[in-house]
Amino acid sequence: MKKLIRRCPICNNEYGEVYKTIKMKLPQDVRLPDEYDVVTCEKCGFAYADVDATQDTYNTYYSCNNMYSADAKLKEKIVDTIADEREVFFEKNISKKAKILDMGCGSGALLVKLKKKGFYNLFGMDPSQESIDIIQKYGISAQRGNVFGDIPQELLHKFDIVCFTAVLEHIYELNRCIEQLKGYLTKGGMIYLSVPSVEEFGKKYRPLAHYFNHEHINYFSSISLDNLMRQHGFTVYIQQPKEYFAQRQRQEQEMDISSLYQYVGEGIKDEINKDYIARNSIVSYLELEKENETKIYNRVLDFIMSSKQKIIIWGTGSYTLQMIANFPQLSDKILFFVDNNPLKIGKEIVQRTKMSLTQVGKKVVTPSQIVQVGQDYPIMICAIRGAKDIEKMLLEMNIENEYIVL
Repeated sequence: MKKLIRRCPICNNEYGEVYKTIKMKLPQDVRLPDEYDVVTCEKCGFAYADVDATQDTYNTYYSCNNMYSADAKLKEKIVDTIADEREVFFEKNISKKAKILDMGCGSGALLVKLKKKGFYNLFGMDPSQESIDIIQKYGISAQRGNVFGDIPQELLHKFDIVCFTAVLEHIYELNRCIEQLKGYLTKGGMIYLSVPSVEEFGKKYRPLAHYFNHEHINYFSSISLDNLMRQHGFTVYIQQPKEYFAQRQRQEQEMDISSLYQYVGEGIKDEINKDYIARNSIVSYLELEKENETKIYNRVLDFIMSSKQKIIIWGTGSYTLQMIANFPQLSDKILFFVDNNPLKIGKEIVQRTKMSLTQVGKKVVTPSQIVQVGQDYPIMICAIRGAKDIEKMLLEMNIENEYIVL
């Protein structure tokens, strides 16, 4: 066991087991650590990133720069399979008159769908102003803010339900977060949580960056999520059954843990059940990842190093950031990076150490730059999601450069 930098976010224990070190190169304005260990807590078994940061560091980052912001600024449309699943769950289990706050609502997919189903006491809050602008266009009340900000007096103890979906895995201070959410609830109110399930890790191979990246720093099982909520006086009211995830099952996508927790008082807070699921799932995934990593990286190296020309890399997400960190020799072979996210355009990728910043030296540009440089430069599409959309864009832009999809 090792003494960890970050105490367990659930039980505050400071010792744990290390499984893998994650390395990344990050855009120049991202002040997050570009290296951390994946660990489990010795006491409660919770799996998380032993990252040297603070909650304020993450609050600053999410206020202006995150991997989900591109859709809000570029498309301004609501297309969300996950929101469909939640919409059905709410319609069957929640009164239409319930006062609902969606904290960290993104572009408002869930709120828009609930409004169409007849829910009328809806409110959204998100750190991104682009997201708030979109939600308000649908006639839904919303304001900019994050869970750690001061609770506006008019919102104190106002809501029957607080939705906190696909957010908790990003939070550094989990206990402080849940206490803040409680401040928005009416007496006996409920919190609806949905997080990626560590139990899904290793069932099917996906790149390391899909699970372990600079934004996802907590890896929940149903046991660890229940442990967290009990520390704050909540018990499970309803756990969303797996049949709600039928569409994702058909598409071989991972299922989330989605549960509605009701506040019943502080008397149950000391109950901690040891989570053995997380460790087993992570070990299983890392064995699978090791089998596939060599094949994938050999393919990358062959494609890049065999090219007489420099390479264009389309995609600056976690997959790309980890690949460059693991193979620094690739930097000299990169012409530039391409991304659709306007928040990334014009920035450079860096290697951050305690002493200095080392520039990869290649900027992120728009797809139109490919047309300007011509067809001589091969393209490597490096995207966990959206690779098919990028291929479609290449076709629509009449870009005929050789390309490879990872």
